[in-house]
Amino acid sequence: MPPSRNSLPTRFLQVRRAVLQIAPVYLDARATWEKLKAMADIAVADGAEVLTWGESLIPGYPGWIAVDSSETQKPLYARYWDQAVTLDGPLVADIRECARRHKVMIVAGVAERAGGSTYATTLTIGRDGSLLGRHRKIKPTWRQRTLSIRTGPRR
Repeated sequence: MPPSRNSLPTRFLQVRRAVLQIAPVYLDARATWEKLKAMADIAVADGAEVLTWGESLIPGYPGWIAVDSSETQKPLYARYWDQAVTLDGPLVADIRECARRHKVMIVAGVAERAGGSTYATTLTIGRDGSLLGRHRKIKPTWRQRTLSIRTGPRR
């Protein structure tokens, strides 16, 4: 039986969140992160305790895959691969350091490069800069499959 209205706590934990909405420097992970970092500084100064941004914002969502898959797009695929982050790479280290320095949690939408594929990944980084979790999009849809493979608990 659910608790009665009178038995619920009168105060709830409040967490100030900030969604960082920027235009990426398309297919330039470092430059996109620098823009996000500047926005993070502003959000933290305004009291944010959790920072987040959208799917694959670093290095930019691969919108061209919805257009066609012609030969002219191969350089874009190569650039996307090159700009996808690795968990042990310098860009993720910088994001983790930002969380640690500001004592905030960061939920980061990135393209991750691992094991011969890229993944639409969400990283959860703790206030101490630790990597708390990684969630990969389990089933890429439609043409996203040209960039990412299906994943699951065993991958």
